[in-house]
Amino acid sequence: MSHDVLEDLPSAIPQAYAGGNSPKRGTNKSQIFANVPLSDAECNQAWIELCAFESEDPKASLVPSPSALTAVWRCIMEGTIAESIDLTSMFQPSDLYKHSTDDGWPEELLKAVFAKLALEEDRSDLIRSPERGTVRIDRQMCVRWVGATLLEKELLEDGAKPIDATDFLASWKDALPEAWRNDASWDLLQEDCTRLHASHSGPNDKNTGATASNHSTDKKPTSRRGKWAEKLKQARQ
Repeated sequence: MSHDVLEDLPSAIPQAYAGGNSPKRGTNKSQIFANVPLSDAECNQAWIELCAFESEDPKASLVPSPSALTAVWRCIMEGTIAESIDLTSMFQPSDLYKHSTDDGWPEELLKAVFAKLALEEDRSDLIRSPERGTVRIDRQMCVRWVGATLLEKELLEDGAKPIDATDFLASWKDALPEAWRNDASWDLLQEDCTRLHASHSGPNDKNTGATASNHSTDKKPTSRRGKWAEKLKQARQ
């Protein structure tokens, strides 16, 4: 999927979702797709990639924040323990929906996360029948997504504070099924580090390297790339 698709669709969805307060009534998915200069297939692929979802009450299209996705994933992991579900084999996602709603997360968001992480051959059945469908999680995609989401959450929350690589890897592994924990590696996040580095840079900064060492507290847009690049660089060392 081109980077432009992942940029164009979020900009067309007016509301981000971080949990807590109910969203405002907004635009539905079909209306959003109609206003994006891309095919419906491209839009739908980006929609799944972003874990975007439509809330039911009120009707609105939402893109979850990294903090929301991290919390929902934790809810999923806790639910698998309570329900004795093995995420590393085929299971029925509907068994976990109640755990998300009990914790205040909309069921639609949980469905969006499973649609994102499902093996491609299981995804269409799950989307058509989310209440009855079974799914297998794509192991590599899941491990990478959990790590990338945790990384973006930390980068957004901690400002210019460097990320401790050892602590981050420990948190990443703890967030995974035990059988998959050894898969967590910075090598899996190279593309995500580049994406995060680019998406949080100033619009006029043409330096695309990830080796900046700017510790300035200047709030100008062009200073942001230096902060993010330095954090990513230190975390990977």
